[in-house]
Amino acid sequence: MKNHTGEKTCDISSHTLNYGSGVFEGIRFYDTERGVAIFRLEDHLERFFYSAKAINLKIAQTKEELKKEVIRLVKKSGLKEGYIRPIGFFGGESMDLNPKKCSSNVSIPIKEWQYFGDKKIKALISPYRRLAPNMTNIHAKITGHYFNSSMPNTHAQKEGFDEAILLDLRGYVAEAASENIFMVKNGQVLTPKKKYIFAGLTRDTILKIAKDNKIKTKEEDITKRRLLGANEVFLTGTAAEITEISQINGKILSEKNPITKFFKKTYKDLVRGEIKKYNNWLTYV
Repeated sequence: MKNHTGEKTCDISSHTLNYGSGVFEGIRFYDTERGVAIFRLEDHLERFFYSAKAINLKIAQTKEELKKEVIRLVKKSGLKEGYIRPIGFFGGESMDLNPKKCSSNVSIPIKEWQYFGDKKIKALISPYRRLAPNMTNIHAKITGHYFNSSMPNTHAQKEGFDEAILLDLRGYVAEAASENIFMVKNGQVLTPKKKYIFAGLTRDTILKIAKDNKIKTKEEDITKRRLLGANEVFLTGTAAEITEISQINGKILSEKNPITKFFKKTYKDLVRGEIKKYNNWLTYV
């Protein structure tokens, strides 16, 4: 919203601000030989609408209209590479828990942002657990869910680590605070089952790269002990991209990480249009 001076404002009575009832996406765009390209824009918008439906947030725009608006705003930003954060949120017309009387709003901020970059990080297995599938729709990207990411991340950083790794309520490895997790053992790539995690699009991209390159992968329950015995561990996410983990709970992992490095380079090349077979994932602006 804007006030009469043209400044951006947000009603402090907003249902989303008070109850966490919003949805969002994180999308990146990159500089390529053909110009700026947005990575997996249509897939992100598909999930944006799925998440909105999960909380009964009616988006006034169609997917195609939002796609055109994202492209317009990326052009207007003048950035060659950056981060897009579409957010859908309820207004403040009602303070009831049910937001049915509240208006629906969409905002699309764009900015330069690097999360970990090329840094190898230290991770802590958090005392906090991941939301369970029977608590909420964990496959929707709902703003309120992310306090379940913020608390573990803040705790880990206070303890001198870069990121938190969460177990699910059963005690198996789920994901990092805001990234999916993979481990490599004896040449096989393992990742937690989709049922118990928020399965991100970068995770999906890595699984596709692995399949195309005949790298063995398997989705299965991973114990804490098994994770600590991994040859390689890495995180995936739109913000984090592909991030190597050098330590978990103070245990130093290998620095060679050939499979992680392969995924990292391949991902870097494909999002910049250098691997033609994946160009269908790029929306050129």
